[in-house]
Amino acid sequence: MVSKVKEPAGSVVRWKNPPASRPSTLGFDSHAIAAALRSCPGVWALVLERGNSSYVGQITKGRSGTAFRPAGTFEATSRWDNGVCNIYARYVGERGEYR
Repeated sequence: MVSKVKEPAGSVVRWKNPPASRPSTLGFDSHAIAAALRSCPGVWALVLERGNSSYVGQITKGRSGTAFRPAGTFEATSRWDNGVCNIYARYVGERGEYR
């Protein structure tokens, strides 16, 4: 007698490799943006159009990989314009000397 095992809904077994991992959790080149901000310390820049306001915390707390570390060396804020969230950021230095 063959017993039937009930599989959870949506479960499937397919033999395939996972897709390549993304280089940035933010969905954009965080290292290039951080380098550009460091080149003009203290100056605000629009760094992401149509972004997500959660990116602000990732930038200011250095959670987006190594690009915006150490935490606190960058400031970021979001502004809504015609229903679109835009992210602005600036490099303030490790001691906040560019505020």
